[in-house]
Amino acid sequence: MRLSLVPQDTRFFDYFERAGENLAAAARTLETLLTDYGNLGTHLEELKRQEHAGDVITREVMRALNRTFITPLDREDITQLIHRLDDVLDKAWAGAVRLQLYAIAEPNETARQLAAVLVKMADALQRALPLLRNRGDMQRILPITEEVDRLESDADNLLRAGLGQLFTGVTSVDGVVQAVKWREIYDFLESATDVAEDAANVLEAIVLKHG
Repeated sequence: MRLSLVPQDTRFFDYFERAGENLAAAARTLETLLTDYGNLGTHLEELKRQEHAGDVITREVMRALNRTFITPLDREDITQLIHRLDDVLDKAWAGAVRLQLYAIAEPNETARQLAAVLVKMADALQRALPLLRNRGDMQRILPITEEVDRLESDADNLLRAGLGQLFTGVTSVDGVVQAVKWREIYDFLESATDVAEDAANVLEAIVLKHG
């Protein structure tokens, strides 16, 4: 009989999958918010609920780590992965709520495109996380992390193009103020994609250790 060297404690994998599902749902909420802008308040409430759910999952993971002697993955990897997944939610929420705080009249195409990229990245991470359960599946994570890396490059390109457009032809003080507001929103949305890539990098490191 072949014995597994990985302890059969599935709690952490359950947590990761819950976090992935919540992240993918939140990314879609952000995308919907930017296309159904007339219901901004309703979508912000839902996104805030999802951001809070991510915080709850993160706290549960940290409590479980404190109570578990042997973990199925390195403690550092568990900690980094759950925090990176939660950080994506935090950045997405920070960008979205500024639409309301800054009284943005209408979202623009760059924001919508950044949100669309984040949806693809979140979906990719959601597909990857269940593959942690079995070492035989872990190698299948690597093409997904490469996909996330490519998507993050797309987000970088969108940010550069969007920033270039913001101040083009702006001559009034009000125009400059609006451009500065949008620059901050862009930065948060693009930072969400950066952190999603960080989560993918943690997954890749786990595969290299255990796969």
